[in-house]
Amino acid sequence: YRYAFDELQDLTGVLYVHLNPTEHLQKKAILVDKLHIEYPINLDEYNFVLQRKARFVYDRINEYMAEEQIEDAHNAISQIMQLIVERAKRGFHDRDPNVRTNCGFIGDKAIKIDVGRFVESQSIKLRENYARELVRITSPFKKWIQQNHPSLIPFFEDELKRHTQKEES
Repeated sequence: YRYAFDELQDLTGVLYVHLNPTEHLQKKAILVDKLHIEYPINLDEYNFVLQRKARFVYDRINEYMAEEQIEDAHNAISQIMQLIVERAKRGFHDRDPNVRTNCGFIGDKAIKIDVGRFVESQSIKLRENYARELVRITSPFKKWIQQNHPSLIPFFEDELKRHTQKEES
């Protein structure tokens, strides 16, 4: 969580982390469960992460395609791939990289929603390593696109190739 805030804030939408008991917040919050039962808590006593709310990737792409906003759908695919590559280039491996449930959009910007599984990794910065990771992470995403919006596959494949091919010398 600390990495998400200190090193990757622009990629995670994390606004604040509270990882140890304190006495300085002196604020209470009310948590409401699915049955609408309220639980007042003292924020000083709990660990928590405050993060901007994001819209899930698959929902966003479905909306774009329903509205025939193909360029916006293309941009969403590009944003997800760029998010994964940028995190890796900064030296962080993600041990929970599920695009469906752990990535989303704040406006038009892709972010990582589930931020608790980052691990520092110098080797992930290498193109061959982050390229391999990008292919692995986006494989289920590609399957979903193929099943739901097959017209996006050529763009997806071009974007993947752009991020994974070795640069010409």
